[in-house]
Amino acid sequence: MDGQSRKEATEIKKLPVSLLEYLPAPRWRSLSALIVVVILLIIFLGYMVNTHIRYAQLEAELNKYESLWQSKGISDYEYTLGALGASTDEGYSQVAVRVEDGTAISEGLEAHFTSKIYPVPANIDSLDTVPDLFNRIRRALADRDEDGVSRLVIRYDADLGYPTHIELTSQPEGQLLRIQGDYEYTIYDFKVLEPREIRYARLETELDSHEKVWESKEISNYEYTLRAWTGEGYSEVYVRVEDGIATSEELVKGGSLDINSLDTVPDLFDRIRKALREKEGKGFNQLDIRYNGNAGYPTYIALRDPYRIGDPGIYSYSIIDFKILEQGQTAK
Repeated sequence: MDGQSRKEATEIKKLPVSLLEYLPAPRWRSLSALIVVVILLIIFLGYMVNTHIRYAQLEAELNKYESLWQSKGISDYEYTLGALGASTDEGYSQVAVRVEDGTAISEGLEAHFTSKIYPVPANIDSLDTVPDLFNRIRRALADRDEDGVSRLVIRYDADLGYPTHIELTSQPEGQLLRIQGDYEYTIYDFKVLEPREIRYARLETELDSHEKVWESKEISNYEYTLRAWTGEGYSEVYVRVEDGIATSEELVKGGSLDINSLDTVPDLFDRIRKALREKEGKGFNQLDIRYNGNAGYPTYIALRDPYRIGDPGIYSYSIIDFKILEQGQTAK
């Protein structure tokens, strides 16, 4: 410190303490502030560069997996979509989606042929095919600044390319009906389906084959229990058939004896054939049918009509406790 600086320091010490705060800041304080600003600027620039790199990687992954999906030529499939966010009334929904010929034909049930129904997201129409999911990701990447998207987590199926998880956090202006700005979509239970023509041809072949097996057995006396769920109610009915004619029906569980004329095995075959014949338009186009390998009779029939209005349009029948009766054998 030179003589002049010592003199200034001596004079400053003589000043009242209350006046010290009005003196110019020492040079070292200005330098420290500049260093802090530089550090913050470096951190900010690093964040911006890292974000840019991250979004570039997401766009590259999107293009890669979308090309992979397109190369597979898959047009018939089904999956369950778990949706979390502002698009649902209650926060979370599980929606079963079925796509045929690249078009979504049904949505709404957590699982096919069950009575458990979840709320359907309001924007499900924009998420009900794999291309729709790709478009959702592309829109989030393109509009991330405008929509305030601050975080994106996306995962894909390595074999087929479809998205398996889409998670984004956004803060769009003017949208108050949000759940903490978080949107999350999970795609699971994905299944590639047979093309429609092949599937229906297979079902018809299986029907003809098992019906011939049944007829070859010449079974005319038998009993079974039919579990029926029609979307409106559940019934469990005991049926007894003698000489090919239903002689008794007894309600075991549920609230109705109406089993829609399904009280003999030939009636069950007719029900399946009718569903296959009326599969187009307002007919059933989702069928799950199983048969007994030895006697040929149907053991499970599940039909769904996604075009019905006012009820789920689902019918499922299970044939259990099937027993061949001897001539003259008394009821159980």
